[in-house]
Amino acid sequence: MQNRVLLYFDYPTERSRTETRITLPGGGHLLHTEIADFAKHRVFKIDGDHCVESHMNATIQDRCISVDAQLVSTGYVGSPKNPLNIQTWRFSIPGTDIINYRMLTEISPGTCLPVLQAEHGFLNGAYSAMTYIISDVHIDHAPAALFDPPTHTCHKV
Repeated sequence: MQNRVLLYFDYPTERSRTETRITLPGGGHLLHTEIADFAKHRVFKIDGDHCVESHMNATIQDRCISVDAQLVSTGYVGSPKNPLNIQTWRFSIPGTDIINYRMLTEISPGTCLPVLQAEHGFLNGAYSAMTYIISDVHIDHAPAALFDPPTHTCHKV
């Protein structure tokens, strides 16, 4: 199986969209989409024509690093002749028991690009551990409609 995750953020309106495409061994595909509206405390989980809308208490993740993050280390990735300078930060995700580690590179003061993110902890009573290797990052404006909830009816839970 192969996975590809596309992640979009709209910070001015506090919304995000995650698209997870899974290629199955037989060549078929599954697409799972989540649209989160942090300002309205709701999330839409979409699989084909099936949609579930639910309440959430999470806040949108910071663009770079939250003010309560702790610097764990600095270093570089790659060869010493062409290094990518990185910082590793540790912080908690508000409203959860999840601890997050984020490696990033600063491209200008206050503007950073994530390189790797790892998190572990309990979410809704279940233990979760995930690592994201981040590549092909684009800093540009996604169409606003990308963050709109689906036009078909969602089951509310």
